[in-house]
Amino acid sequence: MQDESTHVTDLISIADAAHTASVGASTIYRWCAAGRLALYKRGCRAFVRRTDLARVLTPRCVRPGIGDAKLNAD
Repeated sequence: MQDESTHVTDLISIADAAHTASVGASTIYRWCAAGRLALYKRGCRAFVRRTDLARVLTPRCVRPGIGDAKLNAD
């Protein structure tokens, strides 16, 4: 859990984050527990930063690996 210094305008509720990411709220909490997202508390409500969620949802460049090679049937 992070401190209270984050700008409120950048925070999104767990429910809104789950809807945006097309996942369940439990997945958002799991991403927070794994360190992929920072969890912010305001009173009894939990939030994540909109920019952090966008970073998590942005696909990363994947390098081709051994598992990506096509097998030659000859």
